[in-house]
Amino acid sequence: MKLVDAFKDSTGRFPLTSPRSRPVSMLAACVLCVLCVLCVGLTACSSGGNDAADSGGPSTADAGGGAGAGGTSPSNGPVGNFAIALNPEVEDTPAYTSIVGKVYSASYPTEIIETVVASDSNCKVYKYSVQGCFEPACTGDEVCVATNVCQARPALVSVGDVSVAGVGTSSLKLAATNNNYQYPLDLPYPGVTEGQPVTLTGTGGAFSAFSVSAKGVAPLVLSKASYLIAKGQPLTLNWTPGAASVGAEVTVTLNLSKHGGSAGYMECKTTDSGSLTIAANVLQKLLDMGTAGFPELIVKRSTHGEATVNTGKISLDVEAEAKPALNIEGNCSCFDNSDCGSCTDQTKTSCDSLKRICQTP
Repeated sequence: MKLVDAFKDSTGRFPLTSPRSRPVSMLAACVLCVLCVLCVGLTACSSGGNDAADSGGPSTADAGGGAGAGGTSPSNGPVGNFAIALNPEVEDTPAYTSIVGKVYSASYPTEIIETVVASDSNCKVYKYSVQGCFEPACTGDEVCVATNVCQARPALVSVGDVSVAGVGTSSLKLAATNNNYQYPLDLPYPGVTEGQPVTLTGTGGAFSAFSVSAKGVAPLVLSKASYLIAKGQPLTLNWTPGAASVGAEVTVTLNLSKHGGSAGYMECKTTDSGSLTIAANVLQKLLDMGTAGFPELIVKRSTHGEATVNTGKISLDVEAEAKPALNIEGNCSCFDNSDCGSCTDQTKTSCDSLKRICQTP
């Protein structure tokens, strides 16, 4: 996770979109809210820097990953990520598989500082803050990576033709629109076989040719469709475990205040054993940072691979998500006043349009 920047999502990779996926990830949206609340100007992720015209033979994939919070990105750090995602059914949208990816000319820097304020054996609560650049102030093509230190935003670059084997029955070639890679057609769901390799290859462009693999995962099935966070109570999640031989990791992300300016979030990492309990005192630290309407809980099973390309790394994640409903005791989410008045506390009849939560007028 500590590869995260203002434009990376809750998995620590670059934000990835597909024709049917939401364009902004949960964590990226949270960060944008934080920056607005702190009155820090945030510009869109514009192209900056020069494309590297490196060439060379294919790189081999290796497992694992690195992380770092805030500051200047390392020269041998992550430059791109591809994700093959098994997306769950949501309301009227059926479950589907997506393949998307981005590669930058260098590791993406971040102005966001994430400080751990509580933890247990699996979970950490992070509080947001931001770097400050005033003398000089950063331009729209720069990121404030340390106090009064600006760094150019890297550009999206091409890594040539990119194809994927192990999704469906034949090799798939990704389309590249403005150097945003994706598979634009419908894919079978889940499309991958648990434990079998999924391999992504790039012919090379700004970086050398590469090949990276990760194992297929099974769709993630939780034991419950909704969960409740109550003061003084732990939160236990149960799911059908995947095959132990796959060695998948399960990541749980909670954001209780993403509307109206999130102060932080919780992330838990555990083995795919089928169960995780979050301690009450750690949950309380997250609650203490504030709540808003429509809190979010994302549970993700994933495998990971990396390829070294010249001065950076390109990764591949194969992942399956579950997004159960999440409620906070005493809170009622709303879009307008008509959604209020039927909560446990019937005096909450007014909807805070910024935080999307019912309140007493």
